[in-house]
Amino acid sequence: MEFKELEQKLIRSRAFEKYFFSAFAIGIICFSLYMMFFDQHPHEKDIIIISGCTIFITMGLYTLTVALKIDRFTVVENNFSEPENTTALRNTVLDFSNALMQNNYTTYIHRKKNLFRTPFEIYLYSGHNFIALNVMKNSGKGIVDFGNSARLKNKFIKIFKEHCASVNYNKA
Repeated sequence: MEFKELEQKLIRSRAFEKYFFSAFAIGIICFSLYMMFFDQHPHEKDIIIISGCTIFITMGLYTLTVALKIDRFTVVENNFSEPENTTALRNTVLDFSNALMQNNYTTYIHRKKNLFRTPFEIYLYSGHNFIALNVMKNSGKGIVDFGNSARLKNKFIKIFKEHCASVNYNKA
């Protein structure tokens, strides 16, 4: 499977979530703006209404930004061939989660934070001189994870770069 095919597969599989959560976020923003500016209350706008609407507008904007980036890959460039990248990815997945990649393109990571388990779905692709990954929360209960998927992606990239450095050191 080529990278463009995997990218199209991810776009198709997450299309409903992307458009549903984008519409939901826009609805929250519009409702909050209506409550803040156009709704007539018997008394003047007090700080509780303004601060509540501000919180909902902020949450709506954050949800909108996350929803629009739900199907984008992060590309990490390197100087390795496709087999070397695949080997480094497999070693990274083993170190990262003690789980094997399910196939060449997808793996599921379950990270435990406090008493709750947060499952993440990671799409991986290794090509010539690059790898691509997409990390997204996979609980079916929304897309807002307050930056956990970004932190997980950065941690995965850091571990992958360590594996690349060790492969590069062993080659020399």
